[in-house]
Amino acid sequence: MKQTRLVMDSLTSLIDKGPHLKEWIGHSMIERFYQSLANKLGATTHYFRGSEWWMDEYTIPYLKIDRDHSETLLYLHGFSDRKESFLLVARHLAKTFNIIIPDGPGFGKTIKNHSLPYQIEHYARWFEHFIREVAEPPIWIVGNSAGGAIASKLAFLYPDLVKLCIPVSPALYYNLGHNPFFEEFAEGKFLFFVSDQKDYDYYLTRIFHKEIKPIRFITDAILAEFIRNRFWYKHMIETNLKGFHSDLKELEETGFFLNNELEKTNVPFHFLWGEFDTLFPSETPKYLQTINPAIKYDLVKNCGHAPHVEKPLTLARMILSIYKENRHLRTRWNQW
Repeated sequence: MKQTRLVMDSLTSLIDKGPHLKEWIGHSMIERFYQSLANKLGATTHYFRGSEWWMDEYTIPYLKIDRDHSETLLYLHGFSDRKESFLLVARHLAKTFNIIIPDGPGFGKTIKNHSLPYQIEHYARWFEHFIREVAEPPIWIVGNSAGGAIASKLAFLYPDLVKLCIPVSPALYYNLGHNPFFEEFAEGKFLFFVSDQKDYDYYLTRIFHKEIKPIRFITDAILAEFIRNRFWYKHMIETNLKGFHSDLKELEETGFFLNNELEKTNVPFHFLWGEFDTLFPSETPKYLQTINPAIKYDLVKNCGHAPHVEKPLTLARMILSIYKENRHLRTRWNQW
């Protein structure tokens, strides 16, 4: 027993002195967790190669849960996220929807290519090709944060593809009052530029409402990935927010934000917003409803910016509730 304890102590000491080893262990734990969850759901991995000029031969992996349902749901993840994080929600939706979850270009297991344009219009154009190739539109589209902005843009540009759009705490919508993320960005502050543990701890307080306690090795792996990708994330956000300046009201009036397009759309929108989102405040959808009274919204109670991680069951139930209210929808909105 004493000898075993000595071996364990020596092993622990070796691990603590090797940050790369801790990162490797944490990464392995994360991958095994997601793979186990994917296997239980029967999620299979597929690959789509872009045919647009800007993404020629750019391959995107995606997960597919196909149980031969009549309805399909596409989920678009947010900035710095990956497709597998939605599996926590998908396990509660798989009895109702076929589910498709791609990695967004520049994130997850896709290649990071500085020569590609990563503006929201390009994402929407790529996903248009993606949807027509791998699904049978119109489909239900859900997206969180940047993914919510892309989902919205898809609905605006290609309404025939979208049965109903569900942005979850989406980016790129202007709020008449407070706009923390954009106001901070105008001051040169970028939440995703994580250089050390202190930056990462602050990031967690902004993304989640509840306290996120560190998990040995897993926290090490996630922190290391953020630090390694910090300049890439900076490049991505600067590319996506090209033309941004500090006069947010002027930006809204000139169409930088998505508000003007939301006002004109006939596609049904039902926003879900984290009650305590500190990036894009939960007062935003109330303001958006004054722009387009046809939209609906609900708040995810006691939740921050990432309901799919913080409140996966609650989010799934809200999506299913929206589905039950709107499952009669069959209209192709561009024919109105």
